[in-house]
Amino acid sequence: MFGMRLACAIAAVTALCLLGTPARAELPDAARFGVAMEVGDLRAARRWLDEGLDPDFEAHNLGTGLMSGAWEGRIEQMELFLAHGADVNHVSRIGEQALMLAAWKGHAEAVRWLVEHGAEVNRKGRQWTALHYATFNGHEAIVRYLLAQGADVDARTTNDSTALMLTAREGHEKLTRLLLEAGADPKPVNDWGDTAFTWAMSHRNLRIARLVSA
Repeated sequence: MFGMRLACAIAAVTALCLLGTPARAELPDAARFGVAMEVGDLRAARRWLDEGLDPDFEAHNLGTGLMSGAWEGRIEQMELFLAHGADVNHVSRIGEQALMLAAWKGHAEAVRWLVEHGAEVNRKGRQWTALHYATFNGHEAIVRYLLAQGADVDARTTNDSTALMLTAREGHEKLTRLLLEAGADPKPVNDWGDTAFTWAMSHRNLRIARLVSA
């Protein structure tokens, strides 16, 4: 009889403990996390982070929560992940960083915020950089800002192309002039044997071809 009462008492105490313990949120998989970050669900993000989600956890598409915020230009989202220890210079599994994504989309405020919070404008070796991304998409204000922050005007991509080559390819004449004024070298040759001049010619950007051949 005593043993039965003891067992019941233990069971009751256990039940009370369980009732008094808040249920932990189920941490998301990469797909669920990615969808939530795309729509800017900061309530879910905050809950997951408080429950122990790695602040540099990568979604199925854009990378980390901070990187997704950079892609969308959401300062509040980037602030949330940074406050929980996210790395502003985290390199995703496809080699991208938050600064590059903000530069690609033309989010000047997000680019400035990232640099002010420690994002590095240059990378070691042959790597795509924020300057390449901003140049490719013709975001002049961001190109100017990155150069003012010390971006290497002759940095090489993974295929050894330069920002000047990208302006020649895409037909961004104003950016071509800007990069040349910043000291860009028109002579480098990439892995495919192209120069800024040959890309300008092959894409019929003749005014740029004259600029880079001068």
